[in-house]
Amino acid sequence: MRLLVLCSLLAIPLSAQTQAPSVRQQTQGPCSAAVSGSNNQVFTCQGIDKKTADQILRILNQITANQLDPALVITKLDEVQKAVGDIKKATANLQPSAPAIDEKTLVQIGKFAQAGREIQSTFIKTDDVPLMAKQETDWIKQINDFLVKNVRESAAIQFTNARGDAFMGCPVGHRADGCGYWQDIQGKINFLINLR
Repeated sequence: MRLLVLCSLLAIPLSAQTQAPSVRQQTQGPCSAAVSGSNNQVFTCQGIDKKTADQILRILNQITANQLDPALVITKLDEVQKAVGDIKKATANLQPSAPAIDEKTLVQIGKFAQAGREIQSTFIKTDDVPLMAKQETDWIKQINDFLVKNVRESAAIQFTNARGDAFMGCPVGHRADGCGYWQDIQGKINFLINLR
């Protein structure tokens, strides 16, 4: 970039010279300016599209019109280039954030949370621990498969590892061996309702 601007700045004085129509000019560098007959100026850049070349020409004209010191312009461009490099280095190791979960998927996740509550409700009605254990296993597998396919594998892993605890309580008057399942389901429901 510096070379491009420097070559262009050095080529500007050529535009102030008038050439006889019989003089043929050759330009050097990736971008250069030449004057052809009747003080017509030609600005060319090899390997750069016309839009970019026009932008460079506008910048050079502004530098000339404002009588800016080319050395100062180069210094400032170096500072900008260094700052951009510093930003790239600083952000190179940042992990991209997980994509947002779409509305349809969130609705299904809400339905899964409701299904977990229904398993808990069935346990309250029946006090059947083996039934709750089977329903929970099927529920977990269904949600796990859904999360891997529709959200991300890391969410499925977090769901599988979500656990309840004793502070979540246990339904009074029901079999104590069902409390672990009850609390595990509640921990997973809490994970689901907080998944975004």
